[in-house]
Amino acid sequence: MSGMDSFIDGARRCIDSAAEKTGDFIEVSKLKLEKTQLESKVREQYQKLGKMCFDMSETGTDTTPYMNEVMDKIRELKKDIQWTEDRINSVKPQKTCASCGKKNSTENLYCQNCGAKL
Repeated sequence: MSGMDSFIDGARRCIDSAAEKTGDFIEVSKLKLEKTQLESKVREQYQKLGKMCFDMSETGTDTTPYMNEVMDKIRELKKDIQWTEDRINSVKPQKTCASCGKKNSTENLYCQNCGAKL
């Protein structure tokens, strides 16, 4: 392999690596946006549930069946959030803290949860 072939091969590997990292970054960004939207929906459902409780207290009307539907929706959304977090973690390289078990960025020197050295 000549010097020029070696240079071209190295440049090709570098470009492929950059393209892969860019693709991962875009995917993580999309997943984070999706997670934020899901968390917003959970907050809306909690507000709806709180209003139902208040209305039930004020009127004496039993809204338990409707409240159960809202709670089921919250559980479903929380599962979706967990799936999204798992997907983010599978794409984005992370380190696990030996002290508390929380995931941290590979750039962190200390755990963002408990402060232990990684």
